[in-house]
Amino acid sequence: MRSAAKFCLVIAGFLLVISTAFQALALCSVLLIESTPAEVFADNPWLVPLWIIALVLLIVGFILCLCLQDKGGWLAIPLVVAGVASVLALIVALTLKDGLMPQINHLGNTQGLTTWKLVYRHLSSVAAGALTVLGGLFHLFACREERIRREEEGYKPSYNLDGAPVFKDLDSTIGLETFADEQDAPTTRRPMKRSRRHALRKWQEKQQ
Repeated sequence: MRSAAKFCLVIAGFLLVISTAFQALALCSVLLIESTPAEVFADNPWLVPLWIIALVLLIVGFILCLCLQDKGGWLAIPLVVAGVASVLALIVALTLKDGLMPQINHLGNTQGLTTWKLVYRHLSSVAAGALTVLGGLFHLFACREERIRREEEGYKPSYNLDGAPVFKDLDSTIGLETFADEQDAPTTRRPMKRSRRHALRKWQEKQQ
């Protein structure tokens, strides 16, 4: 599970870098150079803000997923963020695809958003968000399996059956004239109380 999680996150990071670079250039061309037909954004005034929000959420979700991998339930937060970002990125990609249909100009060049451009510019960001979510889920499953295994190992009995008593009171000296605090410590004699000496003497007299 952990290997699958690392693989998904590595591929997600690679796709995120590529898609973010291309989409940042596309946004700069839209906002500054105005190379894209204005009809697309006039009909969809929410497109550019949603586009920027999707990119920001993708980056934030991926970074939080890396930072919160070992934080237990906190990992669910970046997974939700990355999932929402991938859905927003998909909406942006489909809207741009409908508004920028591929066309051939008078010079014979293809204009618009071709299938290949749609894949590496926009759908790669959708795949990055999906892989981030998948890698986080794999990591959660791996953590859950490890927790269950530790709990099962913790409940296994570990008795010492080498012949020694399983339970013993090291502080008790009932019936013993000598005692030892440790296994290899030299024994010392504890004086018996007067009542015990008297009881022991009576018992010895009865035995005689």
